[in-house]
Amino acid sequence: ARVLRHPNIPSAVRIGVVKTFIMPAVLYGSELWGHGTSACESVEKSLLPALRMTVWATTTVRAEALRWELGLPPLKLLAVHRSTR
Repeated sequence: ARVLRHPNIPSAVRIGVVKTFIMPAVLYGSELWGHGTSACESVEKSLLPALRMTVWATTTVRAEALRWELGLPPLKLLAVHRSTR
């Protein structure tokens, strides 16, 4: 969490940390739970604080706006894609 909040670390590096370390960890096992809407929603809720820390967003910023800013597709789409490979 310190890396995502640290003001001296460039935002490109913080976004890289999210895409390289956090997203694979969050999507681990999505081959099994990827088709369930409730499972995706609960995982998305646990991911949102990390996304907010990355771009210094408040809790009033919508998840869609955060994903657009970071260039991330919706979590449900990523999970379904992994389960159909």
